[in-house]
Amino acid sequence: MAEADNRSYTRQVDRTSSCLSMKKYRERKKDSPPDEGKVRHYNGAWSMILGVTLIVCAFFSTIIGVIAVFVESEFHEFGPGIWAGMFFLAPGVFGIVARNKIRCFVFGFLGASVSSLVISSNIIVILSIGLSRDHVENDVTAVIVNIIGIILALIAMMTSLFAILLCSIPFCQPPDNKCPRCSSKQGRDNPIYLVLDEQGTTPEPPL
Repeated sequence: MAEADNRSYTRQVDRTSSCLSMKKYRERKKDSPPDEGKVRHYNGAWSMILGVTLIVCAFFSTIIGVIAVFVESEFHEFGPGIWAGMFFLAPGVFGIVARNKIRCFVFGFLGASVSSLVISSNIIVILSIGLSRDHVENDVTAVIVNIIGIILALIAMMTSLFAILLCSIPFCQPPDNKCPRCSSKQGRDNPIYLVLDEQGTTPEPPL
């Protein structure tokens, strides 16, 4: 009999606490704007700036790559500036669409920025070697093309690094009490049980 009373009391506690948690969540959701599927602490303005910067780098890097083919600079047959522009374009597009803080786009921006960071560092090494060889051959036009390519790769590398930090910082911040998602998660991790009977008092557990 006592065991049945304990089970009945436990069910009553779970049912009442669940109702109170749902009521509290609905009140917070009503007072706060919907942010389902979004990264709350993500800076959309900076995402737009970094995305546009990477797209500009991709555009000029492709142009420099085409010019390098015509002036026959060192390693022009591989077209490093052209395929580097493709890798710079991807994070640029993700940075622009991630300005709305959509979680999947933010993760896409993060992954594409990592790839852009690796590619830009490789481009700097390749063009630096080509610059030294073109300088030995006294090819002024090729030297200028390589210098511009190195500058664009440096800008893309620094922009990609800032983009990685921009995407990573929001996930390292502590929960915000004003955030319905954070508050509901805290409520699930630390539930508060409050049971009221029909008279508005807290019943005692069965002995």
